[in-house]
Amino acid sequence: MIKMKTNEENRIKADRRIPLTPIDKIYEILGNMNGSIMKIDTDDKFKCLHTYVNDNGFSKKDKEAILMKNLSGDSNSKTAGLNGHGIKLTIDRILPKDESSFACVYSINDKMKCTIGHFTYTPWIPFDEDDKKNFQEYKTGSYFIIPLNDNIYEDFIKTNDKKVNIKYACVKYLNKFIANNDLDFFYNGKQLKTKLLCPNNDHTIIIKYSIGYDCQKQNLDPNHKKPLIFKIIECNKNINEINLQKCFKVNKSPYIEHSFEYEYHEIETGNLYINIVLSKDIIKYDDNDNDNDIEYINLEDLENYNKQGCNIYINNRNCNWKCMSAELGGKTQNGEFGEQIYGGFPRFENHIHKSSLQYKIPADKANIQPTTIGRHVLKFMRYVGMNYFPEAEKRRKELEEEAKRNKLANTKKLVEDTQEPTSVIISAPSPTVAPLPTLASVLKPIMQEQVVSPTTERRTASPNIVPTIVPPTTEKPVVSPTTQCDNRPAIPIKSKEKIWSAAFGEKRFGSCYCCKATLKLDFETSEVRKIEYGHIIPYNICKHNNIDNILPICRTCNRSMNCVNMRDFICKVYPYNIIDFDSKVEKYRRILHWNTLHNNDSE
Repeated sequence: MIKMKTNEENRIKADRRIPLTPIDKIYEILGNMNGSIMKIDTDDKFKCLHTYVNDNGFSKKDKEAILMKNLSGDSNSKTAGLNGHGIKLTIDRILPKDESSFACVYSINDKMKCTIGHFTYTPWIPFDEDDKKNFQEYKTGSYFIIPLNDNIYEDFIKTNDKKVNIKYACVKYLNKFIANNDLDFFYNGKQLKTKLLCPNNDHTIIIKYSIGYDCQKQNLDPNHKKPLIFKIIECNKNINEINLQKCFKVNKSPYIEHSFEYEYHEIETGNLYINIVLSKDIIKYDDNDNDNDIEYINLEDLENYNKQGCNIYINNRNCNWKCMSAELGGKTQNGEFGEQIYGGFPRFENHIHKSSLQYKIPADKANIQPTTIGRHVLKFMRYVGMNYFPEAEKRRKELEEEAKRNKLANTKKLVEDTQEPTSVIISAPSPTVAPLPTLASVLKPIMQEQVVSPTTERRTASPNIVPTIVPPTTEKPVVSPTTQCDNRPAIPIKSKEKIWSAAFGEKRFGSCYCCKATLKLDFETSEVRKIEYGHIIPYNICKHNNIDNILPICRTCNRSMNCVNMRDFICKVYPYNIIDFDSKVEKYRRILHWNTLHNNDSE
């Protein structure tokens, strides 16, 4: 058999389609650095990036790897790099678009250098006299000089946002090294300091574990149905005191002791760090701690989803910018993940190997996703976090009671706000009084519908049993400005189909945009807890049935809302849903707009 060759031009096009966020680019650069001193410097206009690490320079294999795709060097086992290709992708993305642009790479130990361009390179050559002069202060290490395109300035400097701030990204990625004083990290000449995201205190549960299967043979069929076994190798707590078993099926709860039928075959090992941090225990640096040489970074200032949940570590490097929240309990009642689920802030860590089966680790490592095995381990971390922290459990119950009281108070206030006034008179011209209907006109439809005996007919005509006919009143009507809605045309079934499709796609079930109750797809009928279509801005105000103003909600919410603005209704009755509501409405309208453009079918 002859091995196929690669079309290099198309391979480059494919590489450039791999998504890399600004954070991914920084992580790829940091992921290939290993030493006790690291420096990242930029010029004032962020046109050039300088990186330095006091490692042992480039070995022979390292020099080959930096100039070849998908080849790792000798230091790969100590870094977070997977196959040596990520750094080339990053350099291609951050260099100016000019094909003549290149990055300079210096191996200070043996005074050799090379250049890397857009998937191009020049071979290693010795330092010239200028290079020796420029690097005479360094005795060892590796140095990169990378010109930057204008987009990098937009991503990291102009936004000045902690979501993409280069300092926060570096400090979170290197959190373990910096907080434990294993690394001196400098950014633009100033040393950065921080605290551990998962505090190493008496409350932290540290579990060294392995996962595998109870089976006869080691090489199982990929489609096997064997249960996943979680084995605690070592724990800093007495596992009997925290009611954990030595070995158990992690894909089945409750986690009871497993009795082996065959032999335990290990597939991988790792370390879990589990802690619930209470609000009162969070300590931040203040501005007085900073000086001319050191800047203290509060990772507590990051967005909630960047610090709460599970961080994935490879060789002590935090590879996921956004913490993992899958299988950890969802969002709190204020729309964020953490405190009201656990009674504190979940700070979990899973230290894995590069070849781990728990996560899908793409080129953009910040977008790590759990596999089925990883989800089982995350569920176990949630179980430990919710059951073995007494102070957090007490706080969680307090928050639950507080949430119930707030919901009751909000519901009571909404009822009071929407009650009809007893005497609100609307000034209007006196209505025209219609003539009273005659007895014959009232009885004629009845007589046509049934055949009656003369006795029955005489009784029907008796004045004592003639239906009561209430004449129209001449008094002015009493209405409530809060609940009075104008008559409106029915929403067409075709419009309902578009609304459902934009909200839930092809699913047969969805959830109410207000209370999140389950809705069933049914365009013809509207039954309780199935589906109705409510206006965000009430119809009596907007006077139209445009579908970008209509959402699928349950009958209970639709009837309770009356003519109140839907967002105001949620703020009062379901305040913990408002953030999710805003996000879902924005997504819903984007999908509607996209469907309109691509189907050429507007409302």
